[in-house]
Amino acid sequence: MEVKSFFFTSGIEVIAKLINTGPSTYVIQDPLVVHMMRGPDGSPQLAFAPMSMVRKDQDITVFAHALMTEPVDVEDAVETSYLSNTSGLQIVGAGSQLLQG
Repeated sequence: MEVKSFFFTSGIEVIAKLINTGPSTYVIQDPLVVHMMRGPDGSPQLAFAPMSMVRKDQDITVFAHALMTEPVDVEDAVETSYLSNTSGLQIVGAGSQLLQG
């Protein structure tokens, strides 16, 4: 499983787990639309929103002709944020210290 960015011909960018690749398709899981929003201090920041609010299927097939480019790798910080959003877990990088109570 790899986390990739998918840039659609419609102009939206989606981040998702790439599960499988076929001759003209990509099977993805947990897709989130990437967009910009204002942070608490007013500066722009990345945000995620569900690709669909009503779909129940786990795996989604994306047709290659719907994409502007091949799927690409994402920055480490974006991948960590995405994985936290889709798993509900707080991901801690190497060298980080956990607070113990």
